[in-house]
Amino acid sequence: SRRSAAERRAELAPLKKAMQAAEKTVEKLTADVARIDTALGDSALYSSDPAKAKQLTIERGQLAKKLSEAEDAWLNASDAYESAAAETAAA
Repeated sequence: SRRSAAERRAELAPLKKAMQAAEKTVEKLTADVARIDTALGDSALYSSDPAKAKQLTIERGQLAKKLSEAEDAWLNASDAYESAAAETAAA
């Protein structure tokens, strides 16, 4: 029935929202890591400001860990959404 299709779409909405939010987090963290990589790619940084170079290296490690976790969350959210969408389509 038409109503149950609308209900199924409503059930998918939070899963889709979670997937999109996870994707945005991955994109932001990827950009942050790239920004640090650019800074660390400047060899002058190590001689001019070794403390900053060390801090950026530490920060990059923390961001890389967060990025890995965010990618896992995105994959899980995508799988949940796709599974639910497939069930909705089959119903």
